[in-house]
Amino acid sequence: MILLGVLLISVLAHLYFPINYMLNFSSDAASYVVIAITLVYISFGYYNAFRNLYSTFALLLRVLLLFVLLFTEIFLLFMLSYGYVTHWKFGEIHVTPFG
Repeated sequence: MILLGVLLISVLAHLYFPINYMLNFSSDAASYVVIAITLVYISFGYYNAFRNLYSTFALLLRVLLLFVLLFTEIFLLFMLSYGYVTHWKFGEIHVTPFG
């Protein structure tokens, strides 16, 4: 159910961004809002699912560990992809995710 909610947020964001672009609004703020909504939704979903099994502190630690592992996985996937594309000759990296 959490995956379904994340996919629904993603679909709504993908429908919003072209409209935002056509109206010449800044899409940077909207991108950050979508990321924040997604992270809050995941946290809220895990809290509702496991609040009866764990204390609030233990649940907070598990959710934080989930996010740490998730961001570590994303970073490693990015580095492996970047290394493969550049034939493992890393140089200066300029990252502009929303620009």
